[in-house]
Amino acid sequence: RGHDHPRAIANRSLLSVGGTGFVFDLSLIEESGWNTRSITEDLEFAMDMVLRGQKIAYCTSAVIYDEQPTTIKATYKQRCRWTLGTLQMMQMKTIPLLKSVLGGQLKAFDGLMYSLGYPFLILMPITWVLTLFFEFMRTGDFLQLARVLAVSAMSGQVILSTLIFLIAKAEKQVWPGQWKAILVFPIYTIMTTMVGFRALFDHSYSWEPIEHNDQTAIEDLEKVKVLGQNLEER
Repeated sequence: RGHDHPRAIANRSLLSVGGTGFVFDLSLIEESGWNTRSITEDLEFAMDMVLRGQKIAYCTSAVIYDEQPTTIKATYKQRCRWTLGTLQMMQMKTIPLLKSVLGGQLKAFDGLMYSLGYPFLILMPITWVLTLFFEFMRTGDFLQLARVLAVSAMSGQVILSTLIFLIAKAEKQVWPGQWKAILVFPIYTIMTTMVGFRALFDHSYSWEPIEHNDQTAIEDLEKVKVLGQNLEER
């Protein structure tokens, strides 16, 4: 992940790693065992290791293959688990991580920022709605407000889409049909916000497996990797 390497250089202990590509030495759990309680056990384990003074490092030579959900239903199910897990991390780890950072353990800073991610997910749409409400109360002009909203939404979409495209191109992450993913990204953002509010009121969500249907053999993936390396060398 492109954003991990600079943070690793800055001596931060990475918290964006988890699940796929998550590797640890068995000696870390030989004494205490695997004692996670949340619905995102990989993230909880990583935070516990940071609190124990361990550093989660970045491996530049690692190659990871990961199959992502291909349906909205599967994506929604996955986001529900991740978001509820993020809420649990806020409740369980924010205070210990804050104490660790204040005690001089700057490696725990990323973990602290991650644990504070859920409030921002909730507060941003609330702030946006309240801003619209008070603006309408001030002006009383619904049509003007609707026009401003439409222009703002379209402008934001154009700016965001352009930014995503430029970043993907700079990182050589370009594929056929990419424009479709960029255009529907706002829908994904709205869904994430909805999931955030669900996690706030519904804590009954349990772990469910995410359906994976890809039958690609590892040998085929290795061929793609070698082909990509040859093209870069040329």
